Amino acid sequence: MNNKKAVFSTLFCIFIAALFILGCNNHLLKPQQDEPHLLVRIVNSTGARNATTTGEWQISAWIENQNGTESHHQNVTSASGSKVSITFDDLVIGSQINIHLELTKIDDTQTKFTGESGWTTIKEGVNVVTIVLYDPAVGLSWADSTLTIYNETGLINFRKIVNGDVSTSAPITVGDKTFSGQDRTVNARLAADIELTEDWTPIANNSTYPYAGTFDGAGHTVSGINVTGGGNPKGFFGSIGTNKAIIKNLTVEGTVDVSYYAGGIAGYVDGGTIEYCVNKINVTSTTTTGTGGIAGYIAGSGATITGCVNFGAVQGNNYTGGIAGSSYSNSTTSPQIAHCINFGSVKTTDSSSKASGIYGFSVKTSDNITNCANFGTITSSSSGSGAGITNTDNYLTIQYCLSAGEINATKIYTITSSTSGTQTKNYYDSSKITGATTTGGTGKTTSALKVASASSLDSSWSTNWSFASGRYPLPNIQDNILPEIWTEIENSVK
Repeated sequence: MNNKKAVFSTLFCIFIAALFILGCNNHLLKPQQDEPHLLVRIVNSTGARNATTTGEWQISAWIENQNGTESHHQNVTSASGSKVSITFDDLVIGSQINIHLELTKIDDTQTKFTGESGWTTIKEGVNVVTIVLYDPAVGLSWADSTLTIYNETGLINFRKIVNGDVSTSAPITVGDKTFSGQDRTVNARLAADIELTEDWTPIANNSTYPYAGTFDGAGHTVSGINVTGGGNPKGFFGSIGTNKAIIKNLTVEGTVDVSYYAGGIAGYVDGGTIEYCVNKINVTSTTTTGTGGIAGYIAGSGATITGCVNFGAVQGNNYTGGIAGSSYSNSTTSPQIAHCINFGSVKTTDSSSKASGIYGFSVKTSDNITNCANFGTITSSSSGSGAGITNTDNYLTIQYCLSAGEINATKIYTITSSTSGTQTKNYYDSSKITGATTTGGTGKTTSALKVASASSLDSSWSTNWSFASGRYPLPNIQDNILPEIWTEIENSVK
């Protein structure tokens, strides 16, 4: 441990300039117009610059191509103060590559540091990227007041920091930053997809101490999530809140099977924002008060869920929804759900229970659901009610929403169980929803909904909805999610 800390102390002032010359073997200072050149800056996890290494390091470099293959493997031994030139041939302008580096100290410690550039598109002239080195045994780097998470170990260490499983006697050191106590506000960002190999304890596993930082999934996926138990909210995050938390650009996969508030992204939301997240976790809970695909129970004021998609099956005893389970707030600023899509089946098991495509049960009159779509099958138990968008007893606002999933329940509500409040320009698929108790919104056949443009359905939907012939309209979120996720969404509604 002392050796690694000593190495990190040295690396805090590292700057290695490594020139990867792509194409012909000409000098970088005189590039030909058609020859792409890549300047890779290798820095340590603190972002320090303008120094050189001490001792000798074995530098391994290789390129990852978009098809998943690796090429151009080269090894270089670098003495103190040297620069490294490596020539790569046969790369194409316009191609996307990811440059990997691994540095190994040539001594008895065999200390390793690794990093990668992330995907970069090669263009003419000089291309500059930065690779941040990190210790894979810690799995984290620290720069710009943000933890970057590279692997399962790093994700677990981030959770320990948030949950307070660190101390002065058992700290976590990342570069020149030492965490020796709980930090619920630390920001973090994923640098890679991560597959978990052990059961998952949620981040912020206590509603009294919610996570209050920014967690950016950066388009990556955490898979292999397996959460069980009860007593505290459950999900990838247990609790987020204080109107400061932001969870964004994250996809999660796995299973949550618990006896308390449960959601794929977060079990308990005490304010804060969840945006452009995708849930592929099957969520099951025996709680009666909040089970959802994205969020379980929303308790605080000002919570927003925007541009999120649920593919997971959701089952609860009561108050269960494809996006969120239920809410309660003493504030007039109640949850806002916008541009969300549910594909997962939603089921409740208690008698007289409430299951909904978007929002299981809405409590506050100021709740606002706009530009959302449900395509999942809704099933409620005997004497229960199923709603395409939400069950509610209040005067909430529902605007520009689409209900196009089957509903199996004693009481069937095409949009919502409430006949009051503000309901504007909502539609449901009358080919799939029959025997409705209350028919909120306007019914259209499947073919009448699968039209090429808003003008064929409702011109007021032109701004916030995407249309294409032969598929249902979709909330306009394609510019904020990965292309492959959007393709999966489109294929699910054809």
